[in-house]
Parts: sequence; structure tokens; C-alpha cells
Amino acid sequence: MLLYSDITYDNRVLREARTLADAGFDVTIVCPSAPRRPLAEVDASLRVVVRAPTETAALPGGAKPRAGGARASVGWAIDYGRGLRRWGAAARREFGATTDIWHVHDLTGLVALAAGGGRPPPRVIYDSHELYLESGAMRSLPWPVSRALRAYEGRLARRAAAVITVNDGVARELEQRYGVAPAVVMNCPPRPDEAAVAGSAARSDVPGVPGVLRRHFGLGERPVALYHGALSPQRGIDAFLGAMDLLPRDLAMVVIGEGMLADHVRERAAEPALRDRFYWHPMIVPSELRSWLTDADIGLVLLEPDRLNHFLATPNRLFEAINAGLPILASDLPELRRIVDLTGAGTVCDPMSPGSIAAGVARLLDPATAREMRARGLAAASGAFNWETQSQALLGVYHDVSALP
Repeated sequence: MLLYSDITYDNRVLREARTLADAGFDVTIVCPSAPRRPLAEVDASLRVVVRAPTETAALPGGAKPRAGGARASVGWAIDYGRGLRRWGAAARREFGATTDIWHVHDLTGLVALAAGGGRPPPRVIYDSHELYLESGAMRSLPWPVSRALRAYEGRLARRAAAVITVNDGVARELEQRYGVAPAVVMNCPPRPDEAAVAGSAARSDVPGVPGVLRRHFGLGERPVALYHGALSPQRGIDAFLGAMDLLPRDLAMVVIGEGMLADHVRERAAEPALRDRFYWHPMIVPSELRSWLTDADIGLVLLEPDRLNHFLATPNRLFEAINAGLPILASDLPELRRIVDLTGAGTVCDPMSPGSIAAGVARLLDPATAREMRARGLAAASGAFNWETQSQALLGVYHDVSALP
């Protein structure tokens, strides 16, 4: 596997690798930096090889140009691409002779493998976690550069032995753009066991029972709305804070995560008007996350409709909240609405309207509604929306690719 980013909290990559190892594959994950926690805390059963990119200042996860316009963006992209190409070439030199299948994550992994030199490997699986060219710094690239990268992605995707992605909407978009037929493997956590389901269901009968999250912040029995995941722009944190004046005074918003907006989140938590109403905690390792989530009353998935990538997104936190039995407040965007409707685990709102957010919160704080949505979410997590079910599609792809000559 080639992953040109931090693996520490990448649950999709960790779950896929663990599933393949359990199925008998010898899995090596090559990434550019060491996990930010000891590997044993991430997953001691997996082999992770760290190979840092060389001779580049534009590293994955590093700062993007904030000034300089198109010229600065293009310069950054060239430097980034140079480091990516050299990183891919080093991986192919080291592992090419012993690798039967290359599983490349996102466009960065696909480009690294292709640009690393030599003949294309015959068995490549392209794992598209999102519409990469519609995300982050890629959106600031000049149109000619973006168009060229899109054509390159299409050429490489059609050459791959298989393509997998995260939901039906992204799969349809990739099919329309590139003429590929992706298999869908959703980012669902493992199926909760009976004890976990019983514990999560109990939250609807005894709201506010202090657990790990409530004890940590001293929240007692106050209602809690929780955002967890990457702290990036347009993911609804400020939108929810903008609705706080319309929400119950005792409601607390808790953010668990790290990323480019971490300083901004900490500054907002220190504002006098938000003191005792807004709380932040660094990212929680996957093995401990569920025990924090079950302590909240509402899971927030408020992506703002500013890009196609958000219109079609189903972030990990959506499925993690459903798995923990949290009623979901999600943006009224196509894929989010589809999952909310299928599971019955929440409601949707206009993330740009404080009044719509407040109305959604009021609905989810109703005890009878919360109890019903919690039960429906846990039933969905025990049915199709779990990793045991989703991983069957991954194993099917590997069965087909392994049979190729």
C-alpha cells in the first residue's frame, strides 16, 4: 500500500490492511512519516514502513501557500509533485520485486506509483477516498493545471486493475469522468457487539449519564453536540457556533480533532461568549474513540456546500456516530441525506442557516425522537453499515485482481 499522508488516524487504510492481512495477504504500508502515536497504539499487527520524501519543501500535511496567487500555487504543486515522484520511485525500487498488488490510496498514491518510473505494474488497485482534485489546496490550482491533472488521473484510473471508492455518489462521478466502474467500500467501523449496543442504547433512557467525555470536561448532565475528525475549513464548526444564540443555554459543543484549524478552534473556545459552552480535545486513537462518542447526545456532520467533494461526501465521522448510537445532525447534501434516510439515524438541515441548525437540534434533543433514532442507528450498524459487511466488497476486488495473469 502507498499512502502519502499520516496513517495514525486513517481508519480506512488501517481497516483495509488488517482485513487483507487476516485474509492471508502479506501487507506492507509505505507512508512518508512515522505515526504520531506509538505503532502499538495504532495497530501492532500491521507492517508500516516509513520512507520520507526527499529534496522538497512541499510535504504532505505541510503548509500550503497563503499568498502569491496562481504563481505560488503552481510553484507549490510542482515542488509537491517532485517530492511525490521521488518518493514513488524509491518505493518501487525497494518493493517492486516482491510486490504482487499495489494498493494506492488517493490520487497522490496513484501518481507516485506511475511517476516513479519503469513499466506500470499489472495489478494496481486505485482506492479513491474522495474527489481529490476538488479538495484542499487542489481547488486553488489554475484551471489548466487542474484539467491536466484530471486527464492524468483518468488515464491512470483506466489503466488500474480495479478502482474502489467510498460511496455510490463518488462512484458515479468517477464512472462519468473516467469510464471506470468502482466498487464501493464504505468507511464503516466494525459491527458493535451486544454489550456495546446495550450501553449505547441506555443513553437514550438515562440522558446525561457521565462517561469518559463528560467526566473529562465536567459536563454533568448537560446536552452535548459533538464534532470529531479533521479540523478543516467549511466542515460546520463555525456554522454551528453561529447558531449557539438560538440553542439551549446549557447545550455544550465539543470538538475532538486536529488539523489546520486547531489554533482557530482553541481561540474560539477561549472567547468569553463561548466559555463553558465550547470545548476542544485532541484526536482520540481509533480504539478509544467509541467510548467518547457514546457520551454525547448529537453527532454533527455539517459539511458546507461549497464544493462537489462536500456534496458527495460521507465522512468517517458519519458512520462512527451511527455506530455509537448518536442521533445525527447532517447537512442536507445528497449522499449525507441518502445515508440518514436509509438508516433513520438522524435529520438534515441547511448548514448555512442558524435557524435550520437550531430546529434540527431541537428535534434531536426530544427524548422520544432521540431514543428512536439511536435505536435505528444501532440497528443499521449491526446490519449493513459495519466493516464486516463492507469489507466483503474489498475482498471480492482482491479475489478478482489476484486472478489476473
